[in-house]
Amino acid sequence: MLSEVRPDGTGWDAFTASVAPDGSLRSYHTVDVDRGDVLFDIAELPSGRYLALGTTGYVQNPTGASISESAQPLLVLLGPDGTLMQNLG
Repeated sequence: MLSEVRPDGTGWDAFTASVAPDGSLRSYHTVDVDRGDVLFDIAELPSGRYLALGTTGYVQNPTGASISESAQPLLVLLGPDGTLMQNLG
């Protein structure tokens, strides 16, 4: 999600959301690690926390649709409510 429009093309953050069985939104949180972040998949752990993977550190071209090629893999531990607990590198 675009959390903040910045002139350098950063400001994109990943987000987590919890949706009830009836489709209503329970909660959502942004996950801001480094510049541009995206989460591709989230898995629940037996502890009730979550392991999420994606990419971090990308920058979108502020005048076009391309993104930087300097992005890095992202693996994070999220709390039971979806908030960022730890970047596992």
